[in-house]
Amino acid sequence: MNHVQLTYKQMYAYYRRIFRLQTVFSIILLLIVLLPGKAFSSPATPPPTITLAFSTEPMPPYYTISGEAQEIGGPWRKMLDELFIEKLGWQVRYLIRPWQRAQYEVKMGNADGFISIITEERLQYASPIPTTFCCFPLHLFTWKGQPKLEQMKSIQTVDELAVMDLALVSNIGNGWYQKNIESKGVKTTWLPTDEQVLHFVAMQRGDGLIDLPSSMAHLANKLGLSEQIIDTGVSFGNVKVHLMIGKASPLANRLAEIDTAMKTIQENDTFAVLAAGSNEEHNAGNSGYLCECRKGQ
Repeated sequence: MNHVQLTYKQMYAYYRRIFRLQTVFSIILLLIVLLPGKAFSSPATPPPTITLAFSTEPMPPYYTISGEAQEIGGPWRKMLDELFIEKLGWQVRYLIRPWQRAQYEVKMGNADGFISIITEERLQYASPIPTTFCCFPLHLFTWKGQPKLEQMKSIQTVDELAVMDLALVSNIGNGWYQKNIESKGVKTTWLPTDEQVLHFVAMQRGDGLIDLPSSMAHLANKLGLSEQIIDTGVSFGNVKVHLMIGKASPLANRLAEIDTAMKTIQENDTFAVLAAGSNEEHNAGNSGYLCECRKGQ
């Protein structure tokens, strides 16, 4: 009898524990339903930060550098902010270095990428985002009073530069020029900065230079050389500029994600609007100078 009574007590205690557990479980389920999901989720992963390397020499109106903090400004800054901050939700950091060093920082993995023309050398350590970031023409400039001016204005191909035996000037690190102009047999003098290149031509020590019309006009005006430098109007194509991500970057496996976002922005004309606004700000006189190839080129 005592054994039976003890069994009943055990059964009572057992079912009482079961009831308590069911009550606690029900309360937990209720809390899960009523409380926000964040209360039970793990801490949010911080957004990635992309570090972009830029040359210490500004390229107005495309991008400018201002203040002691060397703040990047201009349309390229607006376009990058739209892409990475607004569209992808990332953070952006800018690293300012001399151009050769800026490329080296990407190669070594100290920066994630840069904006530039694709060259074989750069492809060894960086991958381009397939969608073109922007396009611009490169023009042939010379000095006022150049006896070969009329001949130069009639140039239609790079080969004619060599046939005319022109001696041109370019800045060190200009991979596009080296591949597309010097390699065709055009005599070239290499100088460290754009300012030195412009002064060299203005002093008639070289026949001319090939560069961006808007930025070169801006620099000539800044240096007081506007009356000495002439744009021949001869254009060497629509040069495509790409955002390139270093192979040593932790973001190297997210190229498709970046490309999809850029393609969307290009197709809905967001870049075109930013470029048009910046064009008015800088008074470049060529509407669409940043967006000539935005439609899937």
